Amino acid sequence: MNPPMNLAGLSSSGLGISAGLSTAVLWTATAVCFEAASRRLGSLAVNILRLAVAAVLFTVLSLVRTGNLLPAALSQDAWFYLGLSGLVGFVVGDVLLFQAFVLIGARLSMLIYASVPLMTALCGFLFLGESMTGILMAFGGSAGQAAGLLLGKRGAIGLDSFAATEIRVLAGLLGFVAVLLAAGQARALCDRLRDAVAPGGTAADPRQLRSLRRALLVMCLGALLGPFLGVSLGLLSTQLLPAGTAATLMSTVPVLLIPVSTVAFRERPSLVEVVGAALAVGGVAVLAG
Repeated sequence: MNPPMNLAGLSSSGLGISAGLSTAVLWTATAVCFEAASRRLGSLAVNILRLAVAAVLFTVLSLVRTGNLLPAALSQDAWFYLGLSGLVGFVVGDVLLFQAFVLIGARLSMLIYASVPLMTALCGFLFLGESMTGILMAFGGSAGQAAGLLLGKRGAIGLDSFAATEIRVLAGLLGFVAVLLAAGQARALCDRLRDAVAPGGTAADPRQLRSLRRALLVMCLGALLGPFLGVSLGLLSTQLLPAGTAATLMSTVPVLLIPVSTVAFRERPSLVEVVGAALAVGGVAVLAG
């Protein structure tokens, strides 16, 4: 005789599955937004600006929900793991992944992100004529994202996913500020922002000014869909499901990106990319077991 169904467990599993699939949809839109913005603003500028926007959104949400700027009564363990997760996942993972967006595009980058096999790099090099350096960026991004996700799950035990993600975002933002200062690009970023928000604009070419403002708007949309909603739902999925199962659901991004990038960037995917995306997701599913 089969054991009675655990309705509470079924409800949690269903919510985790929904969160994981929703994350994939949001990350698909986010990848398109951030690829477009990174090509205009640069990957480092987009990374720090999107986390700044996300931090504002999380702070407002925390004030509305709890009356506090930050989640209250967090343990030292939670601060450590969530902070480390933000640094590894956002700073290490995303800075490489976003540079891969610029070099080889979001579609191929997210394919490598999902599969991470050496054969993908070789196929990109042999059949697509892509630079191996851009592909190595995507490999590094995938490794950082995976580590950040697992650290986030460890630090978010017993916590609300939005509150936990706020700590991750703030840690990532501080890390990117340090990177920006070390790279000596703070003044250049401030100049771009001043050009974009000044009433008349100071850019010599009005077309460049409009392009800059569009890139910033796209980046803000990506910040809403990605670090705010997508990352929070992804963390929720890992809280409710085994990490491998949640990762499988979120790894469907390369498949979803094929029609989206075709419409958004008028890119025609090759047969190698379509088959590779299907095999990548299937392979992750088998490994997650």
